[in-house]
Amino acid sequence: MFANQLLRDIKDSIPFRTIMYPIGSYKFNKYNREYLNSKYPEMIMNLKEKYRGNRCFIIGNGPSLKASDLDMIAGEFSFGANKIYNIYDKTTWRPTFYICMDSMSIAEEIANESDKIQADYCFINWQQHKCFEGDTRIYFCNANPRYVINIWGDDNVTFSTDCARVIDNARTVTYTAIQLAAYMGFNEIYLLGVDANYPFYRDRHGRKHGTDATEAHFMNGGYNRIDYMVKETNENGYRVAKEYGDTHGVRIVNCTRGGKLDVFEREDLEKVLQRGY
Repeated sequence: MFANQLLRDIKDSIPFRTIMYPIGSYKFNKYNREYLNSKYPEMIMNLKEKYRGNRCFIIGNGPSLKASDLDMIAGEFSFGANKIYNIYDKTTWRPTFYICMDSMSIAEEIANESDKIQADYCFINWQQHKCFEGDTRIYFCNANPRYVINIWGDDNVTFSTDCARVIDNARTVTYTAIQLAAYMGFNEIYLLGVDANYPFYRDRHGRKHGTDATEAHFMNGGYNRIDYMVKETNENGYRVAKEYGDTHGVRIVNCTRGGKLDVFEREDLEKVLQRGY
């Protein structure tokens, strides 16, 4: 595990990614062309505005997430991600939409457990499509469209209004889900379990820092590796999402119990559900 982590740290470093920029840019442009020539842009286009006027819940895998909270939103439109299925044995809730946009090693880990996903729609990053060949449930997305030299401090995050072509990346699947939800027409988006606080994060220079958090995910909600929060890039994405919501009539509310995400207004989950829709 140590050797794999060291290799990942090297690959994610600014000097390495600077050296690899010509090759990386070529590969990303190739992926973009291949995706746009596939059947998936049209499939995702068919979801545009399909849920206009509805609300949805986007579920993070933070340690604050409780099965009892998921039971409360059973029957609501919802997004789950990554290893959310490891909480299924404690709740009857299942997500309407499932998303995984992570790297090849993570995609392989998810693909080996794809029978556990249990969602009406599955969105996977196009760059990992070979891991899921033959799985007809999946809508592949162009959700990692740019080669970014400094992944720790990406100041060029945008909010996609055409998710059939491209979905931008703020190094958190929650940002991907927010873009998809807005594209599908949801005008109230509630976040739950999005703690935005890992035991470790790296600043925009790639330097490692510790936090007061002891866990990054609910029990068994993480991967077989050490996860570093990409703090500044994540926060850039959330600010961009809030700006989009404020100017396009999309209300984004954080119902997470605790956590560090304060970009969005907060509201108690119980109050949201009591108010109805």
